[in-house]
Amino acid sequence: PDKANEDDGGGGGANTAIQQQGPPLITVQLGPDHRLGDFNCERSQRVCCFLKIGHPELVKWNYCRVFVLPDPNDSGHILGYYTLSASAVKRDLVGSELRKKLPGGIPIPMAIIGYMGRDDSAEGQGIGKLLVQDAARRVWRIADLGIWGLMLDAENEGLAKKFYEQAGFKRARPEKQGDPPSLVMYGPLKKFLPELN
Repeated sequence: PDKANEDDGGGGGANTAIQQQGPPLITVQLGPDHRLGDFNCERSQRVCCFLKIGHPELVKWNYCRVFVLPDPNDSGHILGYYTLSASAVKRDLVGSELRKKLPGGIPIPMAIIGYMGRDDSAEGQGIGKLLVQDAARRVWRIADLGIWGLMLDAENEGLAKKFYEQAGFKRARPEKQGDPPSLVMYGPLKKFLPELN
């Protein structure tokens, strides 16, 4: 992540005019009419089980919100989903060029995508990239809370990490020297949103 051209901004400060405009969101908050039992994600049982079983407890305790992409031909069928929660990343875990540009001493405010996945029926439709962009757009429109970027845990070193790198995320530095490479990844909001550039 120590690249000289590392981006330093999540959009350059609050701009409500921009926040209220831009393309519409493609997801909606998870509701009772969405058929959780039909969702299947062979690539990650963790992602599948969270949507079907695990989410009610975290939503109840205000730890996250769940947003789903409904099938345009069947609004109860979920093509993909993601969760959002408030978070922060320690400044010493991001690249050195970025550390020089951001305000000193305090963690960087983030929204974390805790879970994200697509239904197997939507394979090859580019759903993952659309979900990342929608999450960034949803966070950018929160005018009452300062959030610099998105972060997530890539879950594994394989396809997931590669996909997130292509989507615009960078890998965080390990907590301590000698630790294995981190799967925590981050990026400024404007990295994901063409309307901010």
